[in-house]
Formats: sequence, C-alpha cells, structure tokens
Amino acid sequence: MSGRLLGSLCMVTLVVLYAGVGQDPFAALVLTPVALLPGLLRWRIRLNLFAQGGLSLALLGIAAFLVRLLPGPQVPFRGVMGPLVPFLATASILIAAHRLFLDQPAGGDRATVAHGFWCLVACGSQRAGLLYALGCTLYLALAGAWLRYPSKPWALGRHRGWWVLILTLSSLLAGALAWVIPKAHARIVGWLIEVSTTQIGLHDGPLELGSLEGLADSDRIVARIFHFEGDPLLRGVVYHDYNRGRWLTRQTGLTRSTPISGAGGPVEIRLERSDSPRFLLPLASRNLALNTPSALVDPSGIFLPIYGTSAQWARYEPGPRDLHLPEPVQPVDLSLPPRMLSALEAIARRFVGDATDPQEQLLRLQRGLQAEHPYATSFRRPSQAEPLLAFLETPGAGGHCEYFASALALLARSLGIPTRVIGGYRVSEFNRVGGYHVVRERNAHAWVEAYLPGQGWVSWDPTPAVSLEVAGSLETPLLGAWWDAILIWGGEGFQWALDHPSKVALGLGPVALWILLRELWRRRQAARETRLPGILEQIDPPPAALHQLLRTLERSGFPRGASEPLEAMARRLEEQRPGDGAAVLLQRYAALRYGGVGQEEELAAAVTRYCARRGSTAE
Repeated sequence: MSGRLLGSLCMVTLVVLYAGVGQDPFAALVLTPVALLPGLLRWRIRLNLFAQGGLSLALLGIAAFLVRLLPGPQVPFRGVMGPLVPFLATASILIAAHRLFLDQPAGGDRATVAHGFWCLVACGSQRAGLLYALGCTLYLALAGAWLRYPSKPWALGRHRGWWVLILTLSSLLAGALAWVIPKAHARIVGWLIEVSTTQIGLHDGPLELGSLEGLADSDRIVARIFHFEGDPLLRGVVYHDYNRGRWLTRQTGLTRSTPISGAGGPVEIRLERSDSPRFLLPLASRNLALNTPSALVDPSGIFLPIYGTSAQWARYEPGPRDLHLPEPVQPVDLSLPPRMLSALEAIARRFVGDATDPQEQLLRLQRGLQAEHPYATSFRRPSQAEPLLAFLETPGAGGHCEYFASALALLARSLGIPTRVIGGYRVSEFNRVGGYHVVRERNAHAWVEAYLPGQGWVSWDPTPAVSLEVAGSLETPLLGAWWDAILIWGGEGFQWALDHPSKVALGLGPVALWILLRELWRRRQAARETRLPGILEQIDPPPAALHQLLRTLERSGFPRGASEPLEAMARRLEEQRPGDGAAVLLQRYAALRYGGVGQEEELAAAVTRYCARRGSTAE
C-alpha cells in the first residue's frame, strides 16, 4: 500500500462521513472520485507557494459552485453555522485531496491531515453519535498510518504493535471528538447568540421601567444602515397598557402572514443577528422589501419573520406608510390606572395651560418634562412608591428614555390623546470610513406614538437631546471604523462568492489553468534539459586531430561552413583544391566516426604529417 493511497483513503473517509451525517448521496457521488484519484494516479506536480495558494483559492470557488449545483444534504445542519457546513466540508475535502497531487505541498502531509480536520469539525455540528465516532476513528487511524509511512505499521510481524497503538489512540481521540465537538459547537452557538443578540429588552413580554439600563454601556452591534435618511427611530415592540411601572403589549389581534411585494428603496437595514425575532423599521417607511417574500405583520405594524425563515435585511423608502399601517385607536390606548388619574391630570394641565390643539398640547408636555427633569442613566426611586409618579412629583428628578416616554404617554392620555410607548433603537452613530450608520445595543430607546386627527399615528420623542451624547459617540472612532468596514467588505465579498459560484469559478478557473499549463511547460523544459546532456554524454567528442586539420585549412583560406557536414566540405575541397590530400583525410574521418572504418591512431598520424607539410604546428 502506497502513502498516496493512504492519503486518498483518508479523504474518502471524510466524504463518507459527511455524506452519512448529512444524508447527501450526491456529494458522495461527486467527491469520492476526487478523493480517490490522487492515490490511483502516479502523476505529481511541483508548485511554488504562490501557485499553491492560487490553486487553493480556485478550489474554494469550485466548492461554492458544487454546493450551489448539488441538491444538498437531506438532513439540514443545525446552528448558526449550519448553512455553511456543506461549503466548509466540500472545500476541506477538495483542498486536502488536491494537495496529494503536489510533489512538495506547503506544510507537508501534516498540513494535509489538518485540512481534513475542518471537515470533522464541520460535521461535528450534527449529533450523529456512533457514525461520527466511527468516522473520526477511521480517519485518525488512516492519517496516523499515512504520517508514519513507509514504516508500514499495517504489516505483520514486529510492526503490529504500531498498528494496535494507532488504533487505540485513534479510538480514544475519536471518542473525545465525538463527545466534545457537538457540545462545543452548541456552546459556541449559544455564546454567539448571547453576544450578538439584538433584542435584549425588546421582547413581547413586559417592559419594566429601567429594563434598558443594562444596555447603556453595551457596544454590541445590532444593525448597520446604508444610505440612511428620514426617521431615526426603529420600531421593535409596541406597548399599550401601563400598571405599576410596567408596560404590557396588547395580546388581542391576530398576527397575519402577508406578502411583501414592494420594490424596496434606497435605505437598507442589515441586521447583525441572522435569526433576529423581528425586523427593525421606522414608522415612516414605504415601498418595503424584505429578505423573505412574506412576513408576519402584527396589528401594530411590526414585521416578524415567518417560522423557518430569518430576519436579515430590509429595504425601504422614507415617507408615510402606504401599506401595513398600525391599527386604529383602541380603548387600551387611552387607559390609565385609576389611582394615577387625578395626579396625571393635574400635572398635564400645569404643563399645557390653555392649549387645546392636541399637537400643541404634546409639544408643551414635552417642553415641560424636559424643563423640570434632567436626563440621567442611573438614579434611585422609592421602592414602595409608584415609580412614574415618583419621577413626576419629585422636583429635579432625573430619568432616562423609558421615564420620559412613559410620562408623556400617560400625561397625553389624561388629556384624551391616544398614545402608545414604543421600544426600539435610535440611529445616531455614523461610520465615515464605510459610509453607513451603526446601531448598537446602547442605542436602545423608548419613545411615544400619538394619534393626531388628520395625521394618524405620529412619533414623539420627549427624551432630552443630551441622551444622544450619553449613548455614545456620534461617529465611530477611526480604528474601529476601519476594522468594522473591512469586516463588512470582506463579508460582502464572501457572500457574493457564495451567491455567484459560477462567476467565481469563471474568474479563478483561468488562474488554475494558467498554473497547470505553466507547470506542464516547466516540466517539459526540465525534461529536455535533463535528456540533452544525457544524449551528448553518449557521443564521443571529436578527436584533437580533427580540430588540428580544420584549423590548418582555415588558416590556409579554406574555412568550414556553418553546420557544414564533413562529407560536403570534402567534396568542396576536392573541387577547389584537387590533389590537396585534405579531402581524403576528411572522408577517412567521416568513415571512422560514423561507420567505424579505419584506425584513429593512423588517421591522427596522417593528419599530423599533412599539417606539418603545410607548416602548421600541432597544439
């Protein structure tokens, strides 16, 4: 058994493992010949490091093309990395298999084995149990035997101990991998979901006053917005009913699946979390397009992904909504806790004075709140008191957005203006390097939507403007801006490559073909240079007597023509110098050289006498 064949069997093991775990027979049908060919063919090529890297990039494009072309696994891989597992496994097998064709691959056979580990790790995201353990055992055993080649640990006799040791260690390591990798994958996925969550504090449960405080210092990115303009308030959850410092969502009303048929506008919101529970959109958005053809739309005009899909991006045109408007005013939009009614009415009348127009009343309520209460991110409230009344009735009491929004909503309701509290994010930070806005968890915000006659639902943000500075810089720091922009550009390039595998293959294919043709040409030139000295070594060099004769003739005015055969020179000499004797000597040399007729010593003596007669001295 050759070492190359052992390497091919390692690759075949990876193919069978991936096809078995994902139940993908088409991948096995395509990748098995690719894995076997290096062990069956004796042809090897030698490439420099640059050429090997270029060929690996071309194989990445081919892997993306195969993933798009083949039907895919019948058992989808789970987790946030699940959609990438077919590509990772296919690329791992292709790159490891092509290295078996290389005469001196970068990193040697150990690096080839390491490339195969990517396939093991990718397949480990699926809980395949015994199948995964057996696949890991077989791969590790074959890899160990291959790396020890040519000691032939599989042979009988004194090498049996190596074989037993390899199998034992492989079984132990494979068992550990089978147990660790799925658990590690689940732990990492959970950690990624935890650190990349975009909806902490924005859920369908109650909104406690102060629940957004924990997000004030969080730099985790929620979304990026390209070509942003218009309303900076991104709606996440609508709250209707207030009681004892807690806002509740309205539970009545059906969330309906609705086709999203808009063409999309210039503004694009890309959510950082791929499985976000809702799309984040401003109230003033029209001509909407989502990454899914349909979405769930609740009565408040909030868009949620349908089960089995994910919220990834949304494109819209700034302006009043043309479709999916929030439902009209409901009784709950005017409800107030009875024990708070008189206190709220007194405070509201003090703020609005003699104003009767709802819009003017809202404006005076907002001015009064901002004049009497500063913005603060941390403060103490009496534990037994109603937190909102404690905020309103305490002179100079500070509060953050939830308090200002709650106060405006309830004060407006006491004047008969329907209101709702909205939880979401406020757009403020701009990445000048990438040319897009960044929304972070610290930009979590609460505001009010009030219903005005002739205008419908209108956004009101009573929180003082100083909160923008507290929420963080309005411009991404330069180093962070460059780093984030590079990640975005790189991710876009990678996603484009996955979405357009044929273009990638078309672009990288000529590179791979050029590398292959150049290698073939170099091998041909090297073979010629190796073969030519061998041929010349088989031919005896001309004797010194011939050089002496030709030099004598040249000095006497009869040089040899370029590439002129000796026989032709002899005939020319006989015609121009009949009876000279040199023509006979040339013919004798040709007969000796190519026919083996005559003696070299006698010919050399005759040449010496001729040259002496012509007055030449032998050298």
